[in-house]
Amino acid sequence: MTLSEAQLTHYREQLSCGFTELDATFEGFMVDAFTRLSNSGIDDYLAGAKLVCMIGRGVEPVQVYLEEMPEVAQQLGEHTLSLVSKTVWDMSRSPNGVSIPPFLQSIAEAARRLGSAEQFEHYVELIIDMQARTTGSIHGFHTTIPSPGSPDLLAQIPYLLSQLSLQGLRNWVEYDIRNYGDNPDRQKDFFSLQSADSRAMLQRERHGTLFYESERKLGLYMRALWPAR
Repeated sequence: MTLSEAQLTHYREQLSCGFTELDATFEGFMVDAFTRLSNSGIDDYLAGAKLVCMIGRGVEPVQVYLEEMPEVAQQLGEHTLSLVSKTVWDMSRSPNGVSIPPFLQSIAEAARRLGSAEQFEHYVELIIDMQARTTGSIHGFHTTIPSPGSPDLLAQIPYLLSQLSLQGLRNWVEYDIRNYGDNPDRQKDFFSLQSADSRAMLQRERHGTLFYESERKLGLYMRALWPAR
């Protein structure tokens, strides 16, 4: 499909984000969004991107949101548009703003691997909980020290979700927090899969092939055995 100049101007104004770097790719983002989202979804999509723009961390988070979220919303439901943008906003108001780019870069793969809105929501909750429990404070009053392992964990999410169920990932994260919650260097080694116990726990939490990964192949196999007549 194509959008008229008037439509593009209208939606670009609705986005209300001053980064001129978006102008070259905006039409492509909008065409993709129109093929995947409802009219109300388009409004939520632009509102979410506007919120991400307002965090004040440059154009990259906005570009990633605009590029990835139509497919995620089509797959899991349009409520994920506001879920992700509000999570980014909240993260930007915490000491963990540095984790925003890897979080946004993880969402498409997390959505694909997890396969349901409920599982995806639990994934977001897991990340926020991990950050809250590993963010440091000075004299116990102000949370001013970013979670040392959060960027490393998020960078590993595509690999981790190819190996673990969401519960397995939760157990793996919990092991680190329980054992290294007060040791930033050990947290970073664990979440970047550099430590021996990190890799050992990963193997322990693997319980065979994830069903979601095999479900499509099983469906094709069954249709081949009993073709429609």
